[in-house]
Amino acid sequence: MDITEPTVTWLEVSHPQQPIPIGEKDRVLDSHFNEQYDVWEVLLVALPDEDEDEEE
Repeated sequence: MDITEPTVTWLEVSHPQQPIPIGEKDRVLDSHFNEQYDVWEVLLVALPDEDEDEEE
């Protein structure tokens, strides 16, 4: 997924033992466990790579 501007999104993590690849500048803003669905819900802000900005 190409990120061209800062993007905030919720992710559902059903297997938290496995790492989730995120960008170097991306950050987790919040997370909580949803017992009803047995998943972690993670609020993530994804930022564009600097390389894309330099090409414009």
